[in-house]
Amino acid sequence: MLELKNVNSFYEAAQILFDVSLRINKGEVAALFGRNGVGKTTTFRCIMGLNPPRYQGDIFYQQENLQGLQPFQIARRGIGFVPEDRQIFPNLTVRRNLIVGRKTLKDREKKWDLEQVYEIFPKLKLLENKLGSQLSGGEQQMLTIGRTLMGDPEIILLDEPTEGLAPLIAQDVFNMILKIRNAHNTSIFLVEQFSPHLLDFIDHCYVMERGRIVYDGEPQTIKTDLGLQKQLLGIGAKK
Repeated sequence: MLELKNVNSFYEAAQILFDVSLRINKGEVAALFGRNGVGKTTTFRCIMGLNPPRYQGDIFYQQENLQGLQPFQIARRGIGFVPEDRQIFPNLTVRRNLIVGRKTLKDREKKWDLEQVYEIFPKLKLLENKLGSQLSGGEQQMLTIGRTLMGDPEIILLDEPTEGLAPLIAQDVFNMILKIRNAHNTSIFLVEQFSPHLLDFIDHCYVMERGRIVYDGEPQTIKTDLGLQKQLLGIGAKK
């Protein structure tokens, strides 16, 4: 569904990504792990055509090369993006924030509406008349994901969706992500700092270090090999 081939990206003269290649299949939950500053968010911004858009290599979505397309054109093709800073509208209600995410679809079937989003995130239904500024961090994250669903994406890019959340809230977010995948076979691609518990939720994982993919394989391999965790991520996680 989504494939990057030898992508190199730059901030002015500084190169951030080095020959990054990866692929996300239909209905798959994949994760890109790595420490802060290694290029994970830059990878997403390249996919979405956001600043900095300058990159070399190829990014294909359903076999179409995205090179040269504007962010809104990429979004209309079925790629949803949930940014790390959430970017909800603080002065709009939860309901209005969700409605803002609607898109007019010409070539794709409409899958998500308000009621379906509320089924995945029942708390948003209870809070639908609250302003965005009145929500907790976990509630804002649910709202951001819900707003993205209103655009009927075929694949969702989630940039550190559990950043700053308590462990129990983070677990709830992951459970809801799986419900989204199961509802319409939606592909999920997320970037996170490493968590061994996250490995139970994903089908495939990548690890990035200094702008390069240094691991491409099964999540269980990393989960059961503490030496590999330390080598790739600089940690010694407990089983």
